[in-house]
Parts: sequence; structure tokens; C-alpha cells
Amino acid sequence: DCYDPSTAIFDHISNQPAWNGIRPYILSYELIVDRHDNLWMITEKGVYRYNTRTKKLSPFTQPSGIMLLGIMEDHSGKIWIVTQKGFYVYDYSKDRLQHIPFELSARQTYSGRNHKLGVGETASGKLIVSSLDSTVLIYDPVNNSFQTIVPGVKKYAPYDSGLGNTNVVVANTGDRWFTCNGRIFRIDKQTDAIAEVIDPGNPQVPGASVLMIDRSGCLWF
Repeated sequence: DCYDPSTAIFDHISNQPAWNGIRPYILSYELIVDRHDNLWMITEKGVYRYNTRTKKLSPFTQPSGIMLLGIMEDHSGKIWIVTQKGFYVYDYSKDRLQHIPFELSARQTYSGRNHKLGVGETASGKLIVSSLDSTVLIYDPVNNSFQTIVPGVKKYAPYDSGLGNTNVVVANTGDRWFTCNGRIFRIDKQTDAIAEVIDPGNPQVPGASVLMIDRSGCLWF
């Protein structure tokens, strides 16, 4: 649904008959609007697009038997759909969906929040995916290469905090921030180095389930 602050009007788009078949299956953890005014939604029936100008809802290609766990738009406008078995990349200029396979842990979270992988893009254009067992996958599209790392943590905790992962957010300094298994990490703009951030006076017990940056550069979680 949509809210326009300039008019203070709510538009309950999902109450329209065209949405009847997918309304109960929409997964609430992922929603993006791309530069083509397409609203992308992950559902239990696959990916759907709603164009905010034409008001048209349409299904997108659904890989058979694949659970979709994240979605983002990169700097060039490509749409990256993330699964446990790889990326599905949609290129508007070619109207084509490309599969880039990889393998991530299939572990479940204690809380059952196994439907979310954190995903984002570094300043250098690499893709980063944070998974449920506290590992981070980095993909370089230029060289078609993968790197899997386990970020160093400053306080031991079980591998699964039950909180899942958040997408990468960008600070006005250019640094990227994300959470993995409830911990907060920074990606250095210059080097892509990843480091955990904690309060030295009160060592962080993993607990961040959402992350945002305000205009002053402060993190809220």
C-alpha cells in the first residue's frame, strides 16, 4: 500500500481484485522500487512487479523450486534476486534473466526467520551477501569471482542469534554498513575491509535486527 505525505492520503493498492491471488503470500521482509518505477515484491508464489505509473501488477519469472531470500537494485539498474543457490540477475537493457550459481549454508534460525539474506553493493561494485551462519559472500561481477569470509567478532556468541540479516545501507561518507547474525559491521569505502563495531563500555550482545542511517550519519538499530 502507498502513503503520499504531500496529500496525507493512503492508497490501499493491494485491496484491488488483481491482488487477490497473491495478497496472502506476500513476504514482508523485502520491497524495493527501481528507477523504472517498478515496485518489486517477493511472495511465496515468486516475484511480482507493480508499476507505480501504469498501476499494472504482473508476475516475474520464477525459478522453479527456488526460495527467494533477498532482492536489490545495483548502481547500473540491474535487479539482483538472491537465493541459497545463487543470484538471478535481471538486465533491463537485454530483458534477460541470468543465473549466477553459488552455495550458501541452509541452516535455519532459531526464531524461524530463515527467509532473509542480507544483500548490498560495495563502493567498488562488488555484491555482498550475509548468510545465516555468520558468513559473508562477496561476488565480483567484473572477474566473475567469489570470496567467502567469516567476519572477525569481538565477543563470542552462538552462531545463530535468531535475528537474520539486513541489507547494506550507505552512509554519506561512502562507507557501507550491515548486520550479520545480529552484529553490526562496517565496509570501508576505500578498501572494502569489513570490521565489527561494538560499544567498548558495553560489549554488544548480538541484537540488531534492523539498521538505518539518518542524515547526520548516525546509525539506528
